[in-house]
Amino acid sequence: MPIILPILCVLRLYTGRQLQMHNDIEKNLITVTQAVINRINVLLKEKNITLYRLERNSGILHGSMSSIMSGKTKTVTLTMLILIAHGFGITIQEFLNDNMFSYENLDI
Repeated sequence: MPIILPILCVLRLYTGRQLQMHNDIEKNLITVTQAVINRINVLLKEKNITLYRLERNSGILHGSMSSIMSGKTKTVTLTMLILIAHGFGITIQEFLNDNMFSYENLDI
């Protein structure tokens, strides 16, 4: 029996460290919606266009875009992403071609 107690202590310590490492990693994760918001902001700056111009180019109503950009919309549909990409004059593949959309970076 004396051998079991030290092993249990080591296992608890190891599990605690794993949990702490897991929690540290999770702190850096972002939601898909936040990644979309970040990507839109980056592209607005890169392409030097306003959110209003993006709304006009994409055909997305101001209220819908406002809900996305404020984070009220918790899930962004593929249709919406295609329209946003079109509003920037790029493909959906180009829109999603950013590290922030990597599985490792997303809170899924």
